[in-house]
Amino acid sequence: MALGICAREFSKRTGFPYTPLLIILGAVLGGAPIWGYMTDSADWMMKIDPHAILIILLPILIFESSYNCHIEVFTKNFWQVILIVGPGVLF
Repeated sequence: MALGICAREFSKRTGFPYTPLLIILGAVLGGAPIWGYMTDSADWMMKIDPHAILIILLPILIFESSYNCHIEVFTKNFWQVILIVGPGVLF
């Protein structure tokens, strides 16, 4: 969590995109075997059911996207969103 907060502040100050920064941090931490307890937790995370990750993370991602969405952009693109989301939900 602390790394996420630091990455967010770094992103705000430098203009570097937040999501790629998190991917880079995750790759560095995941590929560094010197972290000891982090590699143990990574092994533990590999055993979690993928559906559980989806159920836990999807609402958080949807909330974050809707919270950061500008209402003007949403109203301008409302019908495009409905046309894409409707079949996606049915699928």
